[in-house]
Amino acid sequence: MYTYSLQQGGASILRSDGLQFLPDPNNSDYVAYLAWVAAGNTPASADAVSLESAQATQTEIVSAACQAAIYAGFSSSALGSASSARA
Repeated sequence: MYTYSLQQGGASILRSDGLQFLPDPNNSDYVAYLAWVAAGNTPASADAVSLESAQATQTEIVSAACQAAIYAGFSSSALGSASSARA
């Protein structure tokens, strides 16, 4: 389960996995946040999560996504017929 903290006086919300989003009722992450608050939870203040921690979490997420994309391979017809290449 995620926890949340308010950033920049409530202008954005930071989820415990490092995802930061704006309070937009069309955003599913914000809708989940509102449900979390409605369930009796309280967001932490902005001081609860350090910038370094959020950056480290985002770096891990991006690195994992890049690795998955690289390992997924690609299709190429450069040699005349489509073939798949994997790392």
